[in-house]
Amino acid sequence: MALLKRNMSFNAIIPWVVVSLMTVYVSGLSYYANHRSMPEPAFDFYGTSDVLLSLASEQGAGKDVVLGTFNNIIEGERQTVAAEEDAPGVYRVPFRVNSPRSAFLYINDIPIEIFLVPDSSLKVTARYDSENFEVDSLAFEGYTEGICRYYREKSRKFLRRHIRAYRNTVVADSLSLHAHILDSLAVHELAHLLIRSTPNELPQWFIHFEKNEILYQKAYLKLSNAYNRLVYPGYLDEIETHNEEAVFSYYYYLYLKALIQSNIDVKEDQPSTALELLAVADTLLMDEVRDVYLTSTIFDFIRNNELTQASELLQRFSGTFSKKKYERFLQKQLAERG
Repeated sequence: MALLKRNMSFNAIIPWVVVSLMTVYVSGLSYYANHRSMPEPAFDFYGTSDVLLSLASEQGAGKDVVLGTFNNIIEGERQTVAAEEDAPGVYRVPFRVNSPRSAFLYINDIPIEIFLVPDSSLKVTARYDSENFEVDSLAFEGYTEGICRYYREKSRKFLRRHIRAYRNTVVADSLSLHAHILDSLAVHELAHLLIRSTPNELPQWFIHFEKNEILYQKAYLKLSNAYNRLVYPGYLDEIETHNEEAVFSYYYYLYLKALIQSNIDVKEDQPSTALELLAVADTLLMDEVRDVYLTSTIFDFIRNNELTQASELLQRFSGTFSKKKYERFLQKQLAERG
């Protein structure tokens, strides 16, 4: 009888133990989901990054204009994305980005800089003040929410005093003044990035991305301004040509193309060909950085409908890509236009 009572008591305990263990297990999963590090992004030619905007506005149903703009490293052209109104005041903007990119969300012509990653989503909550023609009460939720807040802070802090605002000043009369302005702006932007690069504020891959965007844009603007002009020693930036940490940086590839072009033009004293540019890049670059450079250069010919030259270049470098997805992408683009 005593043994039977002990068995009954033991059997009564088992369900509570199972429930307790399951509770701990589920709690652990929830904690892990909320605190795990997201994987680093990669190039993806067929993914989208959906932005879902919840907009409070006094304009009235259907009167707000929402759209997005962005460009891809490979395609290199600014693209506009129309918003789809899923419900009154709720808009979905499907960006087709192939790598981590900054982009702009426009609400009634007011730009809001955001950051996108392929195959991810971002929720934006905003209010449009029609009386003052401004967007306020901005909030972000998603994989890149911290980066979007960083952009928002940076925009408010620097206003027009940042490097990107000086990208059209490449014809400045004074090279020394031009260099001084760019160097000064870069120092302040990098300092701001350093302040924000505390744990859990910005992912490490984005810190590399942003640092390289700043440094290579500065180097590119200096190099562009120096084209066919005598420059004083030290004017041009000494910066890495092969930099795997800059694989997502748009200005990195602009700088490389300008650098290779200027070196060939000076050496040969005549316009360079695409094959010459790619041959030089082939000696400077390796791995995925080389893949991206080759792909973007060959795609320029596809975009301009110069399919014969694009096909010849692709055949010349076929089998040399470190990742096959780049060659497959170019083959698909040629097949669709052929």
